[in-house]
Parts: sequence; structure tokens; C-alpha cells
Amino acid sequence: MNGADRKLDEAGVRSLVAKFEGVRKQHPHFEAAYSRALALTSVGHASRVVIITGPTGVGKSTLGGSIRKKALLNAAAECQADPSLVPAVLVTATPPHGRSFNWKDFYVRTLEQLNEPLIERKVYPGQMAMFEAAPGMKSIGESLSTDPLRRQIEKAFRHRKTRLWIIDEAHHILMCHDPKHLEFQFETLKSLADLCDATLVLLGTYKLLEIRDHSAQLMRRSQIVHFPSYRLEQKEDRVAFKSTLDALAKALPVPLEEGLLKQVDYFFNKTAGCVGILRDLLRDALEDAAQAGAASINVETLDRSAQSNKAIIRILEESAAGCLALEDVGADTVEQLVRMPPQALVDRLHEMRRPRVVDDCPGRAPRPAGARYDKRIGERLPVRDKVGGAGRVSMP
Repeated sequence: MNGADRKLDEAGVRSLVAKFEGVRKQHPHFEAAYSRALALTSVGHASRVVIITGPTGVGKSTLGGSIRKKALLNAAAECQADPSLVPAVLVTATPPHGRSFNWKDFYVRTLEQLNEPLIERKVYPGQMAMFEAAPGMKSIGESLSTDPLRRQIEKAFRHRKTRLWIIDEAHHILMCHDPKHLEFQFETLKSLADLCDATLVLLGTYKLLEIRDHSAQLMRRSQIVHFPSYRLEQKEDRVAFKSTLDALAKALPVPLEEGLLKQVDYFFNKTAGCVGILRDLLRDALEDAAQAGAASINVETLDRSAQSNKAIIRILEESAAGCLALEDVGADTVEQLVRMPPQALVDRLHEMRRPRVVDDCPGRAPRPAGARYDKRIGERLPVRDKVGGAGRVSMP
């Protein structure tokens, strides 16, 4: 059979790709994060905010969906007795179109997941006439204010007896035009957990770790679950990654070219050790090969479907920085800090929190060794200018 005979139409390609996308393979890092998250979200646990963080493409979204499915399964009997019960809700926090995160859009998406009726009518009674007459508005829902939606969120959670609020891409909540406003975002999250009487599960990148630097009160009631990528230099990680690669490759409708499966280093380099990126790579390569009618997936097909090397380097950098940020300090450091007076303590903490790497943003160049003054190029030294002289005009 030649290549032309093996080519599939668009529907056939979609069917092959959809079949592979339904494949799931449990692996050690996933199982560890899943088990820890279930323990922290169990009934009666003190934590109100569970932060699941890791590099992009590691499988956090899949983990969030698994947590929701488990909550629904555990409450199956209760849901049958009370059809209005919604034990868990999963919402994706979308990035803002403007300068700051859109809480109104987020509340609407959550109410939709809770099957809340008449969402577009969630306004104060006195505002109905004003909104109906607002020019350029297709519906009242476009003019909704945030406060009524927030109140309806709280009522809906209590009415639906929802105890688990899973927020995917939660790092988008921290997007605001003024970093000083981050504290407001964190306080909103804490308040939502309290007033909705629910546990928040935040899934996102390592940016979520900023909670520790901006809200000690929220951090006190939070727990962090690390979902890392696999690391090539660790034997256990290498074995686990190879096992996952074998399982995913076995599920491919179009097989990998002979010998490719043994090149574990190649797939590590193309995915930064992230299983989610590995699945995307194999899926895109499968689609490419199916469209071309190829009998197998070769290196050239994988190269075309893979992330750029710059993108992989960026993922590696974020993963390394996140792992460093998660490193705890020793007990001896705490012992020293608790004995310091306030000013010395603040100075010491400021020194400890200095970034270990140079920021990407251009800044002030370091002062050359031996320089007498800490001045930028072009700034004058503090010298006295001469006055008077030959050009001076004598006053009468």
C-alpha cells in the first residue's frame, strides 16, 4: 500500500487523534500529587486553600479534572438523593483582556458550572431599569456589577452544598496592572474560601508561590502540593519517564519508527521532562503522520511537531526557579531569626529574599569596581559652578 492509499480524510484524522487523546497513563509524580491533594481536600481538613503548582505542561489540568471526578464519585449516593447537590466545581481562570484579572467574568463562569439560573439577571433591583436602557448593551448580563455576582456565588455554594472549588490556570488571578494590588487578590481568595465554606484548589505555575510573600494570613491556611517535571539526572525519574513514554507510544495508532523508542534522551530534550508536553508532541506528530499517510512517525515528523529549543529552555528555567523557590530554610535559620530585634529581622529577611538570578528586565548597570561615586552615565558630579567672570555685567 503506497502513501496515497494510506491517507485519511479529515474525519479519519480527527478520529485517530481523538482516540489517542483519550489515553491516560498514571505516573509516579502524578500519583504523588493526586494522593496528596485528595488528603488535603478531604472532609474535615483544616486547609481552606490548596495550591498545586508545577511547570507548564506537566499535567496540572489533568490532575484537576481527576480531583473533581473523585469528588463526584465519592458523593454519588448523596447526589442521587439530592439532585441539586454539586460536590465540586472546576473553573478555568482566563487571562484578562485589559490590565487586571476580570472577577466578574470569573464569577459568571463559576455560576454557569453550578447551573445557576438567570445569571444575566444578577443585579441589584434598583439597577434593572438603568441596565435595560444602557446604550450598546445586548443584554443586562453585559452590565452586571461584581458585588451582586459575588453574593450569588456565596448563596449558590451554600445551596448546592459545594465543598470543593477547583480553579485551573489560577496564576491568571494574580495578573494585575499594579503589583501593589496583589494583596487585594489574595484577600479576595481567602474571603471566598471562608464565605463559600469551600476548599479552594488552585492549579497554576510557580507564580502562585507569590502568595507566601503577599499574604501571611492566606498562607497560614494554605498547603502547597508540588507537581514537578521529571529530571534526566535522577535515575528514578528517568525510569518513570521511559515507562510513560512506552505506554503512550504503544497507544499510538501510527507507530513510532523502529529504534526511536530507545532514544529517551531525545524525548527528554524535546519535552523538558513534562509528560503533558510529551503527550502533545506525540499527538501533533500523529496528526502530521496521519495527514501525510505515513506508515510510521519518524524523527523529522517529531521535530516539526516539537516546541522550539528556546521554548524548552524557558520551561527549564521556570522549573528550576520554581524548585528553588520551594526549598525550605533550615531550623537553625528560624532559631536565629526569632532572636533578632524587629529592624535586624526585617533587614535579614530582605537580604534572604533577594533574587538569585538577574531579572530579564533591563535595569541599572552595576557600579564599576573602584568607582568613587554611585552615579549613572551622564549624571554630573556634585561640583560648584563658577559664577561671574569676564561675562559678568556690573550693576549700576
